[in-house]
Amino acid sequence: MRIATLILALCLILSGCGNHNSPGDQTVLSPDSLSEFHNRAQLLFDEAREQQKGENYSAAISAYQQLISLEPEDDDMKPVVALMDDGFLQLVYCYIFAGQRKDGADYFNRVYKEKKLWFVLNHPRSVEICTAYSLYEATRLEEAVALVDRALSREEEGRKNEQLYVDNGIASVIYNQAGEIRKAISCGERSLEIIRTLDDQSKIVFVLGNLIYQYQQIGEFEKALAVYDALLVSGEGGKESLRTMCCRD
Repeated sequence: MRIATLILALCLILSGCGNHNSPGDQTVLSPDSLSEFHNRAQLLFDEAREQQKGENYSAAISAYQQLISLEPEDDDMKPVVALMDDGFLQLVYCYIFAGQRKDGADYFNRVYKEKKLWFVLNHPRSVEICTAYSLYEATRLEEAVALVDRALSREEEGRKNEQLYVDNGIASVIYNQAGEIRKAISCGERSLEIIRTLDDQSKIVFVLGNLIYQYQQIGEFEKALAVYDALLVSGEGGKESLRTMCCRD
């Protein structure tokens, strides 16, 4: 079970890191069109992403940490918050791919508990989801589950569907590893509902694949087969490998 769960987790990470549509990737803004504060945030984000893509994770971590330490002014909040939100998530990935899971968990847990950063104080759901995933990767499962429970109890108002997809995807992986399979399935089903509203359907293979595995864990083989059929209809993913997953003992 552990190996399969790690594969599911890795799929989720690669989904976020490789295909995540970050604000910096979506729009290239002229420095003249930005306030001085927003320009600094954009430059930090772009620098971090460039270093991350080049697998220079130490430099990326430093730039992302500077980004999430900023304190937006009222007029700059909305565009800068989008950068900070994505930067917080990307920072989790950087620690993981740098092989610094323990350091990452310690960092996120500390900033969450200290509650000194503007972003931590004003966007607790994002912070709790990311911190939970970092704790999970450092095998601090009990703490991760507690934070996921807290995060999902918060209002969804104001969060974009892309963010809710990440919230539920991370929660599903954590609950699955904790043996709370029905909670994992509930989050997986929510992820599926959300992703079907998005223009980018490429990540649906991960959601469907996770659900196939999770339905099998509780003996719901008819549901697993139905999800497999949905995967075939989607045209995404490796069909033979997923047929093996769905039909294994």
